[in-house]
Amino acid sequence: MDHADYMKLANLYVTLCPPTHMAKTPACTETIIASGIRRVFIASKDPNPSVYAKGIRLLRTAGIEVFTDLCKKEADVSNRAFFHFILLHNPFLTTRLPHGGKNPIRIVLDRHLKKRKVVNQLHALFPIGGAS
Repeated sequence: MDHADYMKLANLYVTLCPPTHMAKTPACTETIIASGIRRVFIASKDPNPSVYAKGIRLLRTAGIEVFTDLCKKEADVSNRAFFHFILLHNPFLTTRLPHGGKNPIRIVLDRHLKKRKVVNQLHALFPIGGAS
């Protein structure tokens, strides 16, 4: 068996649709078609208008079986920053607060739990030992 025979037995698993346009990297769709791969499993469709479903259409036209929306929820979560940027045209911002490895919420609670008034208010909100 040579390389081409092995590729016909291979499956390709991707998170997003393979792009058909040339950007920072070459388009993947033509490479997939030329490789001889017969099945492509896509977790989620790319919301980018220059990519959306074009790759799927080209792959199917080339006779490749394409399965979409497999583990879509998980793929969407892992790509949420990219989706946010493409759909809303602004960056997905996160923050990291340096606290020497300590949880910032725990620091605030520890600081304020030393005050009796705060402790009494917390106990009123969250009674210990069931309903009061």
